[in-house]
Amino acid sequence: MGVRIRTSRGRELNPKQAKSGAWFFIVVGTIAVLFAIGWGVRSFRLQAGANRTTGTVVELREKRDSDNEITWYPVVEYEVDGKKYRIEGVGSIPTWLPRVRDNVEVLYKADQPADGHLNTFLDRWAILYMAHT
Repeated sequence: MGVRIRTSRGRELNPKQAKSGAWFFIVVGTIAVLFAIGWGVRSFRLQAGANRTTGTVVELREKRDSDNEITWYPVVEYEVDGKKYRIEGVGSIPTWLPRVRDNVEVLYKADQPADGHLNTFLDRWAILYMAHT
């Protein structure tokens, strides 16, 4: 007779369909876990091997997408060895952003001070930021 498996809508699955569905979730879950581990290692390495300095938010830059929705990006100025640099953080809605003239922590590599990153949760973990790093 065998095991009968029903979906939430009452449709009966044969064992082959159930096995295929299980493998799909196993593969997708494994990929998600590996991605999360890799992203965690990236964030840890960024923090562990970085120098820190204080920067100042000098501007909140407005950008509009194709649907005319606005995202704001903090522009931060910081100084290393007497030279000033500017970086743009991850975009967000205004309630999640620092204000102009706020001080924020900047992480940078000693040999690449121009390639700084804001030390915020959004800047360390946002998926969209991956292309920038």
